[in-house]
Amino acid sequence: MHSASSRFNSVTLFTASVLAVMSMVNFAHGYYIFNPKVDVVLEIKEPTNFVDTRFWDQAAFRYNLYAGKFVLS
Repeated sequence: MHSASSRFNSVTLFTASVLAVMSMVNFAHGYYIFNPKVDVVLEIKEPTNFVDTRFWDQAAFRYNLYAGKFVLS
């Protein structure tokens, strides 16, 4: 008969091995198979407010962000 610690060890190692395999499959899919080309344009305009103090700096500015559709290669 198996003890509780032996069963816990078996379940834990099985779960870890399944997660490791799924992580490798996810990495391979994202790195080798799914490689999207995304068209992104970021335009930063002039800062509207800039505060320079002794300990920290603060800037506020406006920007335009255009994110187009991605194309699967």
